[in-house]
Amino acid sequence: MSELFVDTTIQVDRILKKHDQLAADAIGSLLARFDGINACAYSRLEFKRVVLQNLYLILRYLEEEKSFCAAYRRATRLIQTPRRVSTLVNILSWLQMQLDGTISVKKGEGLDRILYRRASAYIRNTIEALWHWFMRSVDHMTDRLDCKRAAEGPIRTETGEFILRVNRRKCLNQACNNANVFIENRPRLVLLCERIKALDNQGDPAVTTELRKACDELEKALNNPSRLYDYGRCLNVGDVWIHLECLARGLKDFGTTNIRESELLCEAFGLNLHVPTLPSNA
Repeated sequence: MSELFVDTTIQVDRILKKHDQLAADAIGSLLARFDGINACAYSRLEFKRVVLQNLYLILRYLEEEKSFCAAYRRATRLIQTPRRVSTLVNILSWLQMQLDGTISVKKGEGLDRILYRRASAYIRNTIEALWHWFMRSVDHMTDRLDCKRAAEGPIRTETGEFILRVNRRKCLNQACNNANVFIENRPRLVLLCERIKALDNQGDPAVTTELRKACDELEKALNNPSRLYDYGRCLNVGDVWIHLECLARGLKDFGTTNIRESELLCEAFGLNLHVPTLPSNA
């Protein structure tokens, strides 16, 4: 039985790229090649941060503007990283597809108000559903890291609002298993850092800012693995954790749309990289 381990980007795109038929078909074709699909709990934490928290941000914009179009413009004008803006645009495009397909409206028009009300109601019903979808969308969930933050789902308040924050301070309680995972994989992580630094010294573009951050955190943890019980530091190693979770499951096939980091990490850990392939004429 062939099993594919998918990272956060695949799980996010399975939702947010539904309005992009070519991308959706490419992901579907990749998943269909395997008998089973696996993910890890740590990806669920990232899914919460990327999809659910941004979905709730859109809800806030909708309620403040009382307009779908105004919320769209506000999202695209954020002084944020291009990746954040792109995520918000994808969420809004996905929302519009769920509600009205390719309908075109302008601010102040009756349909704009209708879209606002329907989008607001849809988000409120969807936040919890997507949290549970993540578990149902795969055949197995690996959690060698035993990430406590990944188990904290959205909480609906009595007023109908949601609590989606991540309890960062609780990471200091050292209740998860990331330091032990680091110790178990110390030899391969040392080799990974040596590889990253060697390529970086050569000016190889394969070494991204994210990989440099991960390497820096891992090297600092060599003498003190407990320093990884920190939310920000743990996030800096996020890509590495997810690839190690694939190894913990005993799998070799790793699926992602994040080629930039995964190409090097898969090579370092002996994993087979699988990326959804768009048609050659796309």
